Amino acid sequence: MIHALGPGLLLSVFVLIIDPSILYVVMRRMGYTRRNSILAGLTAAQVSEFGFIIIFKAREFGFVNGTEMGIVTITALVTIFVSSYFITYNEQIYRFLRPFLEKFGKDKRVQQEKVEVVYDAWVIGYHRIGWKVCEALMEKHIKFAVIDFNPEVISRLKRRGIPVYFGDIADVEFLEDLPLHKAKLIVSTIPEADDQITMIQHVRKKSDRPKIITNVYRGKYRNALYDAGADYVMMPHLLGGEWVSEILKNHPWTKRTFHNLRKEQAVEMRLRFTMGTHD
Repeated sequence: MIHALGPGLLLSVFVLIIDPSILYVVMRRMGYTRRNSILAGLTAAQVSEFGFIIIFKAREFGFVNGTEMGIVTITALVTIFVSSYFITYNEQIYRFLRPFLEKFGKDKRVQQEKVEVVYDAWVIGYHRIGWKVCEALMEKHIKFAVIDFNPEVISRLKRRGIPVYFGDIADVEFLEDLPLHKAKLIVSTIPEADDQITMIQHVRKKSDRPKIITNVYRGKYRNALYDAGADYVMMPHLLGGEWVSEILKNHPWTKRTFHNLRKEQAVEMRLRFTMGTHD
């Protein structure tokens, strides 16, 4: 194991630096912002459990000996330990790297100019819940825009003629260029509580006017969102339970009832597919 220590530490440095760098470059080429590319890259800075399966099989067939096994073990232990801190402090790491990245110029993947148009409503996150919110706003002829950081979603919405802005609400610089505080309604459908808190606090510093609806999957974040200034926090599992309870209370428990519900569901799924938000 002593002989494996040096190579193991060297390989660990390679995994901790080169792996995130490769993923960063790939995601940048796919159209993602610097911040999202950095955060995604940091999650790849480790040797996964699958690596152990490969090395065990290789040893079983005689392709490697004890030294290689020790190198992989040391690399896995070091990278798993260090990468846990990378993920925990990913925002701090991004802020540390940001001045260096800005030497290459502005991030061309984000909105470059201030948005002068004032929208009545903003929808943050088009996938899953957001597309349905957008359809409701269109039916009511409400002037709205969408914020998303998925390049494919941006292209689809532009083809439909829906105003859309590419960016991340956890990036305060991006938020500064948007007149969110002048809107009547902001609906956030993304699941990340910290990102939504950043957005809420930014808006509330400027205005109490917008009604802000947020989304969270874990109840422990609900109060934090309310404390930040959210007017209502959606919890999908509770809303789903309420919908089922209403069906059971107000409809007969017959095959026709559930057959009709299945038909409605199929129509909704086809609509969702045509709206460009299928899984």
